[in-house]
Amino acid sequence: MRRRGVPADTYTLPFLIHACSNGDRPLSQSLHGQAIRFGYSTHLFTQTALMNIYFACGLPAHARRVFDEMNAPDVVAWTGMVSGYVDSGMHPQAIQLFQEMRGSEEAVELNMATVVSVASACAGLGSLEHAKWLHGYVQKAGLQNRVIVTNALMDMYGKCGGLESARALFNLMHEKDLHSWTTIISGLASHGHGREAVALFFRMREAGVLPDSTTFVVVLSACSHAGLVDEGVRIFSSMESDYKVAPDIKHYGCMVDLFSRAGLLSRAYLLIDTMPFQPNLAILGALLSACSVNDELEIGELVLNKIESVCSYKGGAGVLLSNIYANQNLWHEVDSIRRKIRNGDIPRKPPGQTLVAAEAPFMSLQEMRSFSSIFSREVFGSVHGNT
Repeated sequence: MRRRGVPADTYTLPFLIHACSNGDRPLSQSLHGQAIRFGYSTHLFTQTALMNIYFACGLPAHARRVFDEMNAPDVVAWTGMVSGYVDSGMHPQAIQLFQEMRGSEEAVELNMATVVSVASACAGLGSLEHAKWLHGYVQKAGLQNRVIVTNALMDMYGKCGGLESARALFNLMHEKDLHSWTTIISGLASHGHGREAVALFFRMREAGVLPDSTTFVVVLSACSHAGLVDEGVRIFSSMESDYKVAPDIKHYGCMVDLFSRAGLLSRAYLLIDTMPFQPNLAILGALLSACSVNDELEIGELVLNKIESVCSYKGGAGVLLSNIYANQNLWHEVDSIRRKIRNGDIPRKPPGQTLVAAEAPFMSLQEMRSFSSIFSREVFGSVHGNT
């Protein structure tokens, strides 16, 4: 296009920048330079695209610099910046930016994408105080009756310890979609109300709302933590036959966890052995950990052999098995495994890290990006006044 002498316009660079959404830093920065060269570096479409792509490249400081250079950022730019901070795990910065948006000299009208992003930031902080503050602001803005906003608020309350508030919002909803049901089931499950979560799952079916893959992960996890083996088996068996949802490795992982927590280690291993795909270390490690707790040596040895055959990274599997040997006073086997660990034949377990995360979020980061794009200029609908 450039060789033919066709000049770029206000839409060319945003499209090109969006093409770098895989996080190509050098190419993104090169296009930023092209924007400056062509005189579009202060164009709002281009600036918004640059801001989003810098977040995709893991450069939040560059994104903020572009944002600060905007003469009059609109709701799309503000929301993109808040969402970028959330995706980067910078939840305090996201909330602070939202407060800046509220106090900006230019009147910026809040939209649903903004609420979803800020609710995710509050959920990431786990702050009930911030959750209540956002809920109050949403009510003042007149957005509390939007289904997607209520879903986001329920998810936020569930992750901030405000289960009663989440339950109240759910009960007040006149229209409930699949996300509404999945979100409240997830909140109940994560707070230890497994039986209520399962009961709500069956109520959802009676209401004519069909569960999807995420819903099944949530309800099977609820069964696992509540020890509801029969209910879990029934729900798992109904996935493909009743709902045409093929179980994937997450669903099998929930079932292995369910059997393991209930002490049904033989059933757990049989399920792993008959899976239509190779198990991962998370599934095998859960069963091996249960074997260690229950001093189940025979299955523990089978699981360790499977870990060594299918997993490139072994974690602390050898240590768990050696603990089983020690509990049964099989010191020769303990010494043998410990020697292999010291010699590097069995990898050592890495230092532990803490990760606070929900079992089944209301909306994944990828879904959040997709939702936010509806309101952004990446689709260029706002050019003609379509929002």
